[in-house]
Amino acid sequence: MIENKNFIVKICGVNDQTAAQNIFRFNPTMIGLIFVPGSPRFVETHTAREISGSAHDKGVLVVGVFQNQKPEYVLEMIKSVSLDYVQLHGEEDMLYCSQMNIPVIKKIILRDSVEELKSTMSEYSGTVNYFLIDRPVQGHGDAVDLETVKELTEDYPVIIAGGLNKDNIEMTIYGIGKNLRGVDTCSGVEKKSGVKDMDLVKSFISNAGISRETQAQKMDDEDKLSHFKNDFYFPQDNIYMNGNSLGLLSKRSERSLLEVIDSWKTKGINGWTQGNDPWFYMAEKLSKMIAPLVGALPEEIIVSSSASVNLHQLLATFFKPEKNRTKILTDGLAFPSDIYALKSHLTLKGLNPEEHLKIVNSRDGNNIHEDDIIAAMTEDVSLILLPTVIYSTGQLLDYKKIT
Repeated sequence: MIENKNFIVKICGVNDQTAAQNIFRFNPTMIGLIFVPGSPRFVETHTAREISGSAHDKGVLVVGVFQNQKPEYVLEMIKSVSLDYVQLHGEEDMLYCSQMNIPVIKKIILRDSVEELKSTMSEYSGTVNYFLIDRPVQGHGDAVDLETVKELTEDYPVIIAGGLNKDNIEMTIYGIGKNLRGVDTCSGVEKKSGVKDMDLVKSFISNAGISRETQAQKMDDEDKLSHFKNDFYFPQDNIYMNGNSLGLLSKRSERSLLEVIDSWKTKGINGWTQGNDPWFYMAEKLSKMIAPLVGALPEEIIVSSSASVNLHQLLATFFKPEKNRTKILTDGLAFPSDIYALKSHLTLKGLNPEEHLKIVNSRDGNNIHEDDIIAAMTEDVSLILLPTVIYSTGQLLDYKKIT
C-alpha cells in the first residue's frame, strides 16, 4: 500500500485487462497505456477503455503515452478512453503541450548537462505538470544518474524512469531524496517484452511505497537473530558499528567477569584451582570453545592478552631471520601499532626496518590484491603477517589462493 498518496508509483505498458486487474490489487498510483504504433506494449482502443474503467473503479489514474502523434488524435483518445494524464515521448513542443486539456507528463532524455536540461525544462513551464526523466535509449543501457536527477528535482517536478526494478527502486528513491515526485517502470516488471510479471509488480510497488524507516523496521522484525540484541548494553543515542574492534559489553560477559571477581574475593589464591572455573585451566577451556569458530584444533590456538602483546609474543617465537631470509612481509592497511611491533623486532635483530620490512600496498586504498601478496612472497621473506579480514573495509582475503 502506498503510504504517501502524493508520491507517484506508475506501472507503464499495461495492455491486457486481466493483467491490469491483477496489478490493481497492489495499489499503484498510475498505470500507463501505450498508444504508440509498433510498440510491443501497444494497446487497442477497446481494451484501453476496459482497462481505464477498471482503473477508475480502483482509484488508479490512467496515463496515455504518445509519441509525435497529431494532437487531434491525442485529444480524441483522451475523450474516448477517459485518460487522466497524457505522457508525451517525442518532439512535442510547448504549443503542442498547451493544446492538451488534461495534465501533461513530458519525457526528457538524460543526455545533456544539468544546465542544458534545466533550460529545456524551463521552456515548458506552465504547460507541463511533470517531467519524466529517462535514459537516452528507452529500455536499454544503465539506469539514469541519480545526482543529476537530484539536481533537477530541486527546481522541477520530476518522475524518474529508466532501468528501475524491485532491486534498485529503494536506493533510487533514497539517493534522489525528498523532492522526487514519483517513479515509473515498464520492462523492469516484465518476464518478457510486453508481459507483466505479477511477483515483480508486487515487489516493485511494495519497495517503492515503503519508507526507509518502515523498511528497516520490517527487516528487523523478520531477522531471526534480532533477539540477541537484548543480550548487549548499548550506549544511549548511538548506532554502534564498531563491533569488529571493540564489541559492546554483553550481559553474559558481565556475569562471567563478576563471577571471576567474586572467586578472587572469596577464594583468594585458591581461585587458581578451585571453583566452577579455576583460573589455571581457563585458557584451555576457552581454546576448546573458540576452536570450532576459527576452524582449528583446541591445541592450535590460545586465548590471551591484547592483540599487540600477542603479536609481540608471536614475533618473538616465529621470527628467526637467517642467511638470505631476513624480511617480514605485511599489508599496507595494517594497524600502525602492528607496523610498530614489526619494526621493533627487526631492530631487535639488528635489521634496518626500511630495508627489511616489505609492505604490500593497496591499489585503491580499500583492498589488497592477493596477486600483489603472492608477487611479494620472495625467497628473502622469513615471516608473513596478514589479517584474515581487512579491518577498515571487511575484505576477506583468499588464503587458499595465497597459500
